[in-house]
Amino acid sequence: MLDIGSGTGRPVSHTLVEAGCEVTGIDGSSTMVELARQQVPGARFELQDVRSLQAADETFHGDDLLPSGQ
Repeated sequence: MLDIGSGTGRPVSHTLVEAGCEVTGIDGSSTMVELARQQVPGARFELQDVRSLQAADETFHGDDLLPSGQ
C-alpha cells in the first residue's frame, strides 16, 4: 500500500502494517518521515514530494493507493 502524505505514520500506515500489509509512506517533511520511521518500523518511509512521485522499482495499482485522511 502507498500512504501518500503519511505524516507520522499514524494512524493509517500503522493500521495497515498491523493488518499485514506491506506499506510505503511518502511525505514532503523530513521531520515527519523520521517520526514515522520511529513510530512504525514495519513500514518504509521516504522523503518525497507527491508532485514528483518516483516509484523506481515498485509498481502501485489503483487499489494500492491510499491518501492519508481519506
